[in-house]
Amino acid sequence: LENPGGGDLGRTVAAWKPSELSEQFKPIKWDVTKMVNRAGDYVFTFNYDSGAHGLMIRKVTLLRNGEEVSHDEHTGWAGAGQHDTAYTLKLDKPTKGAKYTLQAEARSDGGTDSNGTIYVKQPPRPDRK
Repeated sequence: LENPGGGDLGRTVAAWKPSELSEQFKPIKWDVTKMVNRAGDYVFTFNYDSGAHGLMIRKVTLLRNGEEVSHDEHTGWAGAGQHDTAYTLKLDKPTKGAKYTLQAEARSDGGTDSNGTIYVKQPPRPDRK
C-alpha cells in the first residue's frame, strides 16, 4: 500500500476496532506470526481509517511466545493529522513454531470510535539483497 505521505507501508497485518479500545492506556495485542518469519527490522505502521476518535500509541512491542523480543517506545498519533506512527522492531533470529504477537500500549482519545489498519514492512529476504 502506498502511504499518502510517500513510501511503501508494506502489507496489512492487523487492524484495530472500537471494541478493543479504552480511553486509558492499555495493551492491545494482535497475532503477527504469519508475517514474522526472518531476521531483521520490521516496521509496523498504524494507519487511522475511520471513526470520530484517533489512537494515541506510546509503546509497541514484539513478543515471542509472550516474552519481549524488541520494543520501540515513542508517542505516535493515528487520527486526523497523524504522525510518528511507524515503530521499528528487530528480530535477531526467528524461532520455528513460535507465536509472534504485536502489542501496542495505546488509548483512544475522546471516545472509542476508531478504526485503523496496521501494516508491516518486512526485512528483505536474505537471497534478495
